[in-house]
Amino acid sequence: MPNYFSTFRNDENTSVETAVIQPLPDENSTESIFVLIKEKRNNEPILNLKITPGNSSPFKNTQIFNDIALIGWDDIFVMFNLNTRKQTIISLDGYFGNFRIYDDKIFVCSAGDVTCLSLDGEVKWKSESIAIDGVIINSFENNIIYCSCEWDPPGGWRPYRLSFQTGATL
Repeated sequence: MPNYFSTFRNDENTSVETAVIQPLPDENSTESIFVLIKEKRNNEPILNLKITPGNSSPFKNTQIFNDIALIGWDDIFVMFNLNTRKQTIISLDGYFGNFRIYDDKIFVCSAGDVTCLSLDGEVKWKSESIAIDGVIINSFENNIIYCSCEWDPPGGWRPYRLSFQTGATL
């Protein structure tokens, strides 16, 4: 059971340390978002993560898994180890859509593909382009990832199957 939880905020909690995550240096970037990490036991804030990407996206998600903050927003996915402070930042094609955790791997969906990461931030594979406006992982069964992929927005969703081991289209 995780000791921490994370929430998005628009402003900084000044009572705790802030760690800055800036994926790409961009002088034009003015919008930042904060992810506040709190202890689950007593709801005590322990750390801010300040993220300043180049753009803004309506899709965002954060979760703590094995003391790693997982954050998706804009066109990035961030893994931040709360114990070692190691950052892994993945630039995505298009925009961040969602992520799923399964079998000690993290599957990050962008506008057009899926990237599989290990818990230490190593990219295991990246699928080919399987959509133009969103990928949703529906299930994992028998080493197959079942997805819905939008090819003709709005509403032009098609089913896709990917290899769990390699990300190849089946």
